[in-house]
Amino acid sequence: MRKIFVATVLFLVVSVTIAACGGNSPQNNQAQVQTAVAATLTAKSPNAQAHTPTVNELAATAVAATLTASAPTTAPASPTPAPTATPKPTPTLAVPPITGVWVGTSANAVFYQFPNGQPKAIVTAPNPQGAENVQIIGPHSHYAWIYNTSTEVRTKPSFDPSILFTTYDHLSGSRIFGWALGAPSNGKYFAYSVYAPKPNGADSELIVGTYDIQKGNALAPHTVLKIHDDGGYVLRPFAYQFAAAGKPTALWVTAELTGIGDAPIAPRHALWRVDLATFKATQILKTDKLFRAISPDGTLVAVATAGGKTLSWWRLSKPQPRSVTPIAPVAITQAAFSPSNRWLAWCEVSGSFDAGYTYHLRLLDTTTGSLAVNDQPINAVPMLWLNDDLLLLQRWDSQSGTVLVWSRNSQSVVATVSGHILAPER
Repeated sequence: MRKIFVATVLFLVVSVTIAACGGNSPQNNQAQVQTAVAATLTAKSPNAQAHTPTVNELAATAVAATLTASAPTTAPASPTPAPTATPKPTPTLAVPPITGVWVGTSANAVFYQFPNGQPKAIVTAPNPQGAENVQIIGPHSHYAWIYNTSTEVRTKPSFDPSILFTTYDHLSGSRIFGWALGAPSNGKYFAYSVYAPKPNGADSELIVGTYDIQKGNALAPHTVLKIHDDGGYVLRPFAYQFAAAGKPTALWVTAELTGIGDAPIAPRHALWRVDLATFKATQILKTDKLFRAISPDGTLVAVATAGGKTLSWWRLSKPQPRSVTPIAPVAITQAAFSPSNRWLAWCEVSGSFDAGYTYHLRLLDTTTGSLAVNDQPINAVPMLWLNDDLLLLQRWDSQSGTVLVWSRNSQSVVATVSGHILAPER
């Protein structure tokens, strides 16, 4: 019986091996099997002497090899790749961000840049006329002053103390200086208004001046708009509109009561756009709301409603106002859009003259209409964004004359600068 079993096993072994060897002759197959098994046994016991395998060894080794060869092989699992972090999208800027800001004190005008949010003085120049009435034309490699008094507008081509101011526009007769707007950084335009009080209101006119910064010459002024208002409203140059390359293309103009920019009044306002290539003024809309901000590319506008207590904003191309629930304010201050148009910052003022006023900083995401900052007491007014993170605010309380650098990312003040903001540079 044992011989029959062994013979059967040998028959199976030889059959499997012949198939594996590709159908050689039986004599060659048996020799190959014996040689392979001997090598296997020798490899398992390297110190053992070589010997001719027995029939049982042949059978056991061949069957084991056959079972191993027939077992399915499982490929090693490919490692799961680590998830790739989605990069944060870079905001598309409507206009180039501001590269620096002129800040004035009674003694100096200083051009600051803000690497990592910290102020760095680049240029310091004497300011003998004081900061309040000076508008600076840049860029900071060339300087000019536009200085206004109640009787004249004067210009100065540099900060060199030996170079004097010259009269640009003499306000003779009843013409009184109204509002001025700091010049854009290419050193070509500046704007101001004058007015004449009348028994039945006021006549006012808007003047756009031009300046050749390379030659230091103030060129002839352009009177681009005249109005008469029964309530005494005066034309006010409000903001410049910039192209994508950072060049000013237009000037936005509104009308306000002089010296009462934040009073809770019932304004009668219009918005004009002055094309700086042709100096032609076009009325864009008329509203009873108080204009508070226009985006740098001229697509978004923010206003305070009649009474100055609720902020609304909309696209000029699609005037569908969206309002923000107020914090029971007395007034809404100047507002500011970020360079990408995404963020709108403003302050709501609460309190009273006797009890004191509190400024509540609020920040709106215009892409969602939601508030990113609802109420942060800060006692300062948003002036301009350096980029989509850093906002400059001017103190308007007992510490007037201090500029705050506020970070949207950290929602905190990260630096301060002494002085008043005079003009930004793009």
